[in-house]
Amino acid sequence: MALQVLTNQDAYIGPIIADAPSLVDIPEELLLYIVSHVMSDDGSLDTATLMALSTVSRQFQRIATPLAYEAFDTRKHKSVSVFTHLVGTP
Repeated sequence: MALQVLTNQDAYIGPIIADAPSLVDIPEELLLYIVSHVMSDDGSLDTATLMALSTVSRQFQRIATPLAYEAFDTRKHKSVSVFTHLVGTP
């Protein structure tokens, strides 16, 4: 991995690592494991965070949407906005 430092006359931008791995390089099984540990304060899966993750990319949508459906608790969520988001996300 080559280390390339970009500088500007006014400010130091910082080191840029060429050919750095990205999230798409991580196997989906590992991402699923990581995302499945997104918890709210009461120890349950955090539906709002899962919904936000589902909008990041198609890969995260495939991973987070089923978990959000699994975590959805109609007794906790009085509004239908969570369900509307889950149904409306392609």
